[in-house]
Amino acid sequence: MLDDQRRYGLRIPFEHEGRTVTGQLPKTMENARTGGTLWFLTIDAAGVVMEDGFAIDADQLIATALKVSAAA
Repeated sequence: MLDDQRRYGLRIPFEHEGRTVTGQLPKTMENARTGGTLWFLTIDAAGVVMEDGFAIDADQLIATALKVSAAA
């Protein structure tokens, strides 16, 4: 993931959560109710969910990020 962030100059935090050492699903997956499915979740600096879903709608994500950025 770090390679892609560097390659594309993405200066935003990314996170990847795997299962815990005891095999439990990460809390983020439980909180977002993903059911263990691969999921894309974007949370702004205030902790508000911007995008939440199985697939990324790039245009919608960019539009939402720009709107949030402009309001900040």
